[in-house]
Amino acid sequence: MKRLVAAIVLLISTLTLAASSATAAPKTCSEKYLRDIGAMVINCKQDPTTCSPSQASTVSIGKIYMIGDSITEIAKPELGVGFSMRGFSEVIIDGLSSRRLSEGTDPKDGQTVLANNTDKYTNAAVVVIALGTNSGLTAESIKKAVDTVRAAPSPAKIFMVNIGVNNAVRNSKLDPTAWNNALNASAELLNYTVIDWSSVVAQHPEYIDKNPATGLGVHPAGAGKKAYADTVATAVSGITTNTSSGGCAQSTTPTGGNNEEIAYNFFIDKGLTPIQSAAIVGNMRGESGTNPKRMEMKFFKSGHPCHQKKLGWPGEMDNPPVDNIFGPATDCSGYAGQPTTNVQPGFGLVQWSGGRRAGVIAFAKSRSVLPSDLITQLEYVWEELNTGYKTRVFIPLQASTTIEVAVDIWVRKYEIPGDPDGAVRTRIPFALDILTKYGSN
Repeated sequence: MKRLVAAIVLLISTLTLAASSATAAPKTCSEKYLRDIGAMVINCKQDPTTCSPSQASTVSIGKIYMIGDSITEIAKPELGVGFSMRGFSEVIIDGLSSRRLSEGTDPKDGQTVLANNTDKYTNAAVVVIALGTNSGLTAESIKKAVDTVRAAPSPAKIFMVNIGVNNAVRNSKLDPTAWNNALNASAELLNYTVIDWSSVVAQHPEYIDKNPATGLGVHPAGAGKKAYADTVATAVSGITTNTSSGGCAQSTTPTGGNNEEIAYNFFIDKGLTPIQSAAIVGNMRGESGTNPKRMEMKFFKSGHPCHQKKLGWPGEMDNPPVDNIFGPATDCSGYAGQPTTNVQPGFGLVQWSGGRRAGVIAFAKSRSVLPSDLITQLEYVWEELNTGYKTRVFIPLQASTTIEVAVDIWVRKYEIPGDPDGAVRTRIPFALDILTKYGSN
C-alpha cells in the first residue's frame, strides 16, 4: 500500500480510526481508505503508515478577523460560510456602513476600532482589512493600520482588500486608482497581501447592485456577494498551522506524482466523484496536455521571441517564459507586448482566453503567485464552477454518473471548442485512461 501522505480534517467531530478492541489490528491508512470513510485528504506526511486515535486530530487554521465597511456588512453571511468552509475555527466579521480608515470617536473610524478591539484579533491567524471605499486610504493610514495589528499579541498574516467599482451604475464617477495604487505600493514594504476585488469587478460588473441609489457602484448583490466572499476567502485560505498532535501542517495542495494525478486528486478532495474528476482532467489533457504553462501561440508574428512550435502541438508552446508574466513586453503572455492583435491567446490548463484569461491572471495576482502555478489554476477552475459556470456546468456535472455524459457537459458547456463533437470523441478515451490510472488511489 502507499505510504500515508495525508492528514485528515474531520467534518463534524474527531474521528476514531482504531478498532474498538485494544487488540484489534489497526486499519491501513491509504488515501483511498480515508476518502471511503468520509475524511477530507490534505497533503502532509505522517508516520507510521497505520491510523491511530492520536493521529486522528482535528485540523483547523484558527481565528480570522475581518474589519470592513458596508461591502463587508452586506456580504457577511457569505463571508462567514466561505471562511468556515476553508477551515477557520473562529470567524469574527465586523462590517459597518460608511466606515473608513480614519481616527476619531465614531464606530465608523476604522483606525480607532482596530486600536480598541485588539482582543478580537489576538492570536488570530489572519486579519483582513477591507476599508477605503469611504476615503481615508493613504500610505500613512495603511501603515498605521498595519502597525496597530502587528502591535497586538497576534501572529496574524494581514490582507487588504482593494476597491472595485462599476461606474456604469453610479450617479457620479468614482476613481479608485490612487487608493488601489497606494495599497499595492506599500504591500511589499509592510508585508501584507492585497486581495484584488477590483479586477473581479472589472471582469464581472454584473456583480455590483444595478440600482445607483442602493448599490452606489460598489455594493455587491446576488451572485456578487458570494463572488466577493469567495475572492476574499480563497486568497486567505493558503495559511498553514500545526495540529494539536503529530505536528502535521495543513496544506491545500493535493498529492500526486504528476500534474494529471494532482489535478484528479484536487477535484476528488473538493467532493466530486471519480468519474466527474476524470472527465475534467481528461479534458485538460486534450486542451493543454495538463500543462499550466501551455500557451496558444498562433497570434504572434514569426520571428517574435514567443513564436514557437512544438512537434505534435502545432501553434502552441509548452514552456513559455511566463515567470515574468506581469512584466516585460516579451513575456509571451499576450497580456503585454502583443505585437499583432488585441486577442489574448489561450493559456493554461483549460486554455483560458479573452476575459477569462484576464480573470485567471487577476486571480493569481490576488494570491501573489504566478499565473502558471498549477494549484492556482485548479483553484480558479473551481472558482468558475462556483460562480459564473455553476448553473450551466457545475450542477449538471454533479448529477452526471457516466464518463460520456460528464465529458460531454464539460466540452460543450465549459470549454466550448470549435469542433465539440470531435473534442468529445477524443476526450472520452482520455478521461477513461485517467479513471483507470488514478480512480483506485
